[in-house]
Amino acid sequence: MTKTFTDFYNDPSLAGEPKPLREVHAARLLIASETEGLSPAQWAETTNANAAAIAQKYGLKIAFDYTEWRQDLFKDTPLKKFLQDAEEYGKMLEKEEGVLQA
Repeated sequence: MTKTFTDFYNDPSLAGEPKPLREVHAARLLIASETEGLSPAQWAETTNANAAAIAQKYGLKIAFDYTEWRQDLFKDTPLKKFLQDAEEYGKMLEKEEGVLQA
């Protein structure tokens, strides 16, 4: 028999918890029971499918292309400038090492 959220919520081991914390623990236990025994690839596939279903249900846009997301995240920020400078510095070091090794 598959346990439901209510089954976990009413579990005697959670009885002493405040209601909001009991809900969190019940949700965590439910997810753990649904993903028990899955390989990491299966777990990721299941998690992504659930996330996509939720995103579609609520009309959310989720960037699954993390390269694009990362570029947007750091757009016109000091961190982006720092990362660009670090990348240029790394390329400069690679060129110097090539000259020294030749």
